[in-house]
Amino acid sequence: MKILRIPAATLQQVLRRPGQTLRILGLPTLIAILSLILSMVLTAQAGLSSPMAIAVLLGLTGLQQLLLASWAAVNFHRHVLLGERFGVLPRLHLRETARYALGLLLIVLLCLAILIPFMLVLVQLAGQSTHPGRVLFLARVLPAAVVYAMALRLAARCPGWPSAAATARGSASNRARSP
Repeated sequence: MKILRIPAATLQQVLRRPGQTLRILGLPTLIAILSLILSMVLTAQAGLSSPMAIAVLLGLTGLQQLLLASWAAVNFHRHVLLGERFGVLPRLHLRETARYALGLLLIVLLCLAILIPFMLVLVQLAGQSTHPGRVLFLARVLPAAVVYAMALRLAARCPGWPSAAATARGSASNRARSP
């Protein structure tokens, strides 16, 4: 099946060069884990019992996670598409990472804009239903399926990918022409 080619190729890249994959993902993953632990500790503190403080902290943590995921994704795509190799620490391609993160942020905001009204309607229906458990189950599954499908579709158009793919095609055609 054609749809399984991309995940299979990704898995093949990871298994073929696990050292490079670890170098690409190691530091961003470590920072992400440490920031999540810090976020949980700060949220549990008595001084942050205010709902607004918790919301701000979780929002900033989410934004940081998005930036770290973008950093890792840009480096992984540069490794796969351009054959770029990394030393101990992954490079920070600031412009590409920012474009990628902005694209992901727009996808997240669009998904939330669709998800929130959808959930409100389903919760309202659950309150009026004789079987609220079934409606609440649908309130979890249906929006998740819709938003997941939409996010995957939109993620293929993320700004970081076309530029990397075009660069890879250009460098591959230049290599083919050189003697």
